[in-house]
Amino acid sequence: MTPFEKSDRGDPCGSPPWPRGGLLGIFLASIASFPLLSALADGRPVASYLDFPPRPVPIGVALPFRGDVAIVLVLLAAGALALLLWPVARELRGARRTRRNSFGKERSTRTRAARFPLWGWLGAALTAAAWYAAWTRPELPGSLDRHTFTSLWLGYVLLANALCAWRGGLAPLQETPRVFWRLFPLSAGFWWVFEYLNRFVGNWHYLGVEDEGRWAYFLHATFAFATVLPAVLSTAALLATFRPLDRAYRDLRVPGLRGASERPGTRDSHATSLTLLGLSWLGLFAVGWRPELTYPLVWLAPFGTLVALHLLAHRPTPFRALREGDWRAVALFALASLLCGFLWEMWNFWSWPKWRYTVPWVDTWHLFEMPALGYAGYLPFGLECLLACWLLPGARLPWRDPPPPDSATRPETPQSSQINSAPNRIR
Repeated sequence: MTPFEKSDRGDPCGSPPWPRGGLLGIFLASIASFPLLSALADGRPVASYLDFPPRPVPIGVALPFRGDVAIVLVLLAAGALALLLWPVARELRGARRTRRNSFGKERSTRTRAARFPLWGWLGAALTAAAWYAAWTRPELPGSLDRHTFTSLWLGYVLLANALCAWRGGLAPLQETPRVFWRLFPLSAGFWWVFEYLNRFVGNWHYLGVEDEGRWAYFLHATFAFATVLPAVLSTAALLATFRPLDRAYRDLRVPGLRGASERPGTRDSHATSLTLLGLSWLGLFAVGWRPELTYPLVWLAPFGTLVALHLLAHRPTPFRALREGDWRAVALFALASLLCGFLWEMWNFWSWPKWRYTVPWVDTWHLFEMPALGYAGYLPFGLECLLACWLLPGARLPWRDPPPPDSATRPETPQSSQINSAPNRIR
């Protein structure tokens, strides 16, 4: 079993895993209930949080800029980004210093498609046409102008997969097409979770949807939300085709972590998982209680809840590969989310309908509509996207396993060649 491969056999102590539906049900119940309970405890009416179809989120409370809060968040964001990019810088520096000519040779060994896929040109054309329509707002028949953003991201997903395939990578659309298309409904439900939490914190709201009926708004938003996970997964697959990124995170040694044994059935592991779950539930409660102070937990508490439930359910997480020094899942999904976040904000800026932010304490230094510090939230969001993909049966992480350490001294057989080039199965 590869570091990324999962099994439903439970933990080594023989405990059977929980059903996937039960794990997801507990997660959704946690998300729905804890912020609601805190709003009730604070004496606020909760009917507006339970509207269905949901109405657009009202504008949140604007609080003045605070330099001390901004400094703390800048330090945290800069530290996280430095840790994420340091292995890449080290890889590039080492390659230039010790093997100036080998980098080109390594790139030439990657199998590249003879020509760019035809459907990739379709994606490029759709991206360009939707981009033009989103920013210039021409007269379109019916309600097509409401769906330019969705069309833009559908084109991007096709284009990213085509580029990945052309560069010799594992394009999810090409490798597991049936599984990939199931990401779209999963993605819609996935983002509605954050829309629900945003009803408590009011960090973003939508303009240009005031005249839509509730069902029209729900369907329009659902179509757009359905592109989130496919876009992040496709971007992670494309990033994996760049050898400096692949090599930087493939064998990253962290003292005290590499080679550590996984014992999910032990008392200590259960205590750690329960502590993480309790802290995450406390964070969800705080989101509804004091949203102006705890709004960053919208991106952290769901992540901690889902990880803790995976561990308590005796199901492996995608982070088990960290023990083997393989950080590609964590790093590439975080970077993919950050890149998609930049594109989301850029394409949103001159679009209509669009969203706008109201972020307490740090609502300044904007890059497009997003406060610059807000981009840090895309890093943990990438890990939540990874966990969401992890829930889908049959999905794969879109890169190949590195060869065994002794493969250089061992003659390669057809069987070992197939194993080394096989993609990492999520299920």
